[in-house]
Amino acid sequence: MLKMKGIVTILRFVPSIDRAPHYEDYSFDYIPGIKVLDVLHQVREKYDRDLSYRWGCRDGSCGLCGVMVDGQPALVCKQEASRNMTLTPLAHLLPEKDLIVRRDSAEREFSFLPHFHPGSTTLPEARILDGRLELRYLAGRCVNCRCCQAVCPVKRRHPHNFWGPALFARIAKILFDPRNGGSHEAALEGSGIVKCVECGRCSAVCPHKADPCRLIAAMK
Repeated sequence: MLKMKGIVTILRFVPSIDRAPHYEDYSFDYIPGIKVLDVLHQVREKYDRDLSYRWGCRDGSCGLCGVMVDGQPALVCKQEASRNMTLTPLAHLLPEKDLIVRRDSAEREFSFLPHFHPGSTTLPEARILDGRLELRYLAGRCVNCRCCQAVCPVKRRHPHNFWGPALFARIAKILFDPRNGGSHEAALEGSGIVKCVECGRCSAVCPHKADPCRLIAAMK
């Protein structure tokens, strides 16, 4: 197969060395259909083994490899590369090194997750027919990749008092389980969910079609 040359521009930042983030260009062997992750591996092998980025499963399940590709969030293991592209860390998250963002805030959010409160062992038919089970399966697609957080305008404006679509999707997985007897109001207290404007950007970029916008609307 004929190889062509491509150029990838990567935002580099090493806090212990750099005073500010800066862009660097790298050439790579482009073959139609290769993934952005393949390009990052090429750059790391050919030019700079200190280039830092996260990846794990390579099939989109772990949610670790999200970056901005030409301004749009994507999982680099699933996103096809183009001959000219720009890669930056996920927006609205603190950069740690190169394309790696800090995920400690995401880990702290686990403390906001409501406890599962088992209800009756016999499920009322109404709970299944009211669409709750469908929403539970929808929320179960979320892999916490944070792509939705990167495009959420409300999370950008209210970083400290709006939990954001990623966390709301995880909460929905619990609240919409027909076996759960917990209260929506108690689980969402202080979440800022009413601030959501339902613009749909989070759902548009979700790589697994978890549709966080629909989940948020159903929980309001």
